[in-house]
Amino acid sequence: MDGHGNPREETPDAPGGRRPLHGVIRDALRDAIRRGDYPEGELLPSEQDIGQRFGASRITVRHALQGLESEGYVLKQHGRRTQVLSREPGPRPVWRIDTLDDLIASAGDASLRILGYRPDRSEEGALALGLDSDSRLWCLRSLLMRRGRPYARSIICFPPEIGSQLTLSDFDDVIVFRVLASRLRIAVADVTMTVRAGKADADDVRLLDCRRGDPMLTTQLVYRPAPGETPVEVAFTRFPAEGYSLSYSLTARASGV
Repeated sequence: MDGHGNPREETPDAPGGRRPLHGVIRDALRDAIRRGDYPEGELLPSEQDIGQRFGASRITVRHALQGLESEGYVLKQHGRRTQVLSREPGPRPVWRIDTLDDLIASAGDASLRILGYRPDRSEEGALALGLDSDSRLWCLRSLLMRRGRPYARSIICFPPEIGSQLTLSDFDDVIVFRVLASRLRIAVADVTMTVRAGKADADDVRLLDCRRGDPMLTTQLVYRPAPGETPVEVAFTRFPAEGYSLSYSLTARASGV
């Protein structure tokens, strides 16, 4: 490294060859962040500038930044410069969701910022709840927050007979389906999740600081008291897709597929 943290050459520590350049870039930027060269909240240089500094392609730079993001040091922003999140990020857990307890644990240190609760029409919500498409549902709109900034927005819909029994002040838990148990004695024991990709709309731009057309991930969670029973809640949550991934764990049958 020179006096500015630039590598003079790639390190020959990989078997049979030199160290990948994206790893060199990642380590150099990580060291600079830890030293405080880029304080928390500050933007890193542009991908183009980083590429010129290290003699790397933009794809290589993006690979390095993705590694820093997975470690919790930075937040990549589509069409914008990467922001420093932490000089010393804690371990980032990987959640395997097999039970309702796993789903609750996945919320981690998130908090809920309520935007409103009122009767409204949602064709998508009505269909998920097994109601006529023009039914008026009770809809809770909120932002999911971490470190004081929104990372997702949600619309949670309840059938009229359930939603009418709840008030805005009842929603004091980031795990909203627990409100049904604590306030109405409705226990949830079955959840179905659907995930789909899309693009940022006007509300995403306004609430999540993204750009129109940015890739988004939407999850739909339908909650039932038991498998096959009538749904009591459906939650639609939208995330900027760049910071999230979906993983499956599959096991082949012993006899073969």
